Amino acid sequence: MAIERPVIFPSSGYDLFGMLTLPEAEWHQERVGVILLAGGIIPRSHRNRMWVKAARRLAALGFYVLRFDYRGVGDSSGSLFEMRLDRPFTEDVVAAATFLRKVANVDRLILAGTCFGALTVLSAVEAAAPIDGLILAATPIFERERRRFKPPGERRLRRLLRKVGEQRVIRSILAGETLDAAWRVVTRLASAGAKTTEAIMSLFMRIFRSDNGPGSSVAPSQRVSEQFAQPFIAALRTQVPVLFIYGEEDFSYAEFSVSVDGLVARAGAPRSEPGYELHLLKGEVHRFLSVRIQEEVVDKLVDWVASRFSAPCGAPRIR
Repeated sequence: MAIERPVIFPSSGYDLFGMLTLPEAEWHQERVGVILLAGGIIPRSHRNRMWVKAARRLAALGFYVLRFDYRGVGDSSGSLFEMRLDRPFTEDVVAAATFLRKVANVDRLILAGTCFGALTVLSAVEAAAPIDGLILAATPIFERERRRFKPPGERRLRRLLRKVGEQRVIRSILAGETLDAAWRVVTRLASAGAKTTEAIMSLFMRIFRSDNGPGSSVAPSQRVSEQFAQPFIAALRTQVPVLFIYGEEDFSYAEFSVSVDGLVARAGAPRSEPGYELHLLKGEVHRFLSVRIQEEVVDKLVDWVASRFSAPCGAPRIR
């Protein structure tokens, strides 16, 4: 069982609304806190209340869990007109970490997020130190164009145009406009085995994601967003446990698979012991449209936290 309390805490002039989920009894010698972040403008409960389920399961195992709305999202104060992957809400995570440490007196802290939320918790790995674990699902690797939120009528029109475009997949691929759809087609064609899949992923990345067009000689690791690279390398160098969760059909997984070795090398970690874990699911994780995907991500998150932090552990921390 778990105890849930609505909370409000400040962050750079905003009032952030969250839900604090507490265990009914002390389970561990150390108090371990977990902060859950959704992606983009998705509220604190996440898709189909998957963060609610995760928080209650973690609390039933003795963990202290906080999930909250970003500034301008859900029940938090402020207005949000655009969201950019190169401008994560680092201050909100730092404020949440400060609040959880204060009200729950936690000794250790784990940050978990999906998509934009994954980049946001990663960006706070030093500012919110010490951090004892990171769970990053469907994490974008390369920079994207800024996302401006559209009025409802404009969004409906864009959805209609996208549906029309789905009938012309080949034309969209050749125009470079529907990369996610292209990636799904490629992965489904790669049914001959792991080696074939890896070769097709590499070819796909060279064709569609090259900075200098097809045939570019620029190494994938040189094109990775520094919003991802710098804190990830910091986590590797200080041996903070990192769990990545991707789907085989996530376009961001293709980016990750061809770029991560370069980042590990930059961190000075041996390839035989890269310092992170990867959990790969069938299908697409990014949009969390499948109930199966939602349940598998929650299961993996809870199992990973419980297996690593249920007992006192002296793992190194970022200071």
